[in-house]
Amino acid sequence: MKTSKAYRGRVLVADRPGASASYAGTGSAVSWYSAAGPAQGTADVYVDGKHRAVVNGYSTKTKQRVVHRLVRLGPGHHVLTVKARGTKGSRHGTGTRVSIDAVRVGTARSSSTQP
Repeated sequence: MKTSKAYRGRVLVADRPGASASYAGTGSAVSWYSAAGPAQGTADVYVDGKHRAVVNGYSTKTKQRVVHRLVRLGPGHHVLTVKARGTKGSRHGTGTRVSIDAVRVGTARSSSTQP
């Protein structure tokens, strides 16, 4: 989706259960930048194939460039995978979207323009 509020003018958005995107890089931490709001749902987050977190993007107000950090990964090459659950983040939610604006592994940021 195109938006001027995204790092490079685009945000990946999915709401289908199981839809996923993966990003690779070298470093000991990874940050995933997303949106939050009433239409945002939940996602499973994996690093190197291991389930690390469930992220809930629900918020009563829409926000951009929300950061989710995973640290102490150990040095080296890592793969972050964000997988939509297809569930609302709250019973008050209006959707199940999961958004990826940008990903940073170590000090390198990857744009979200590739699905």
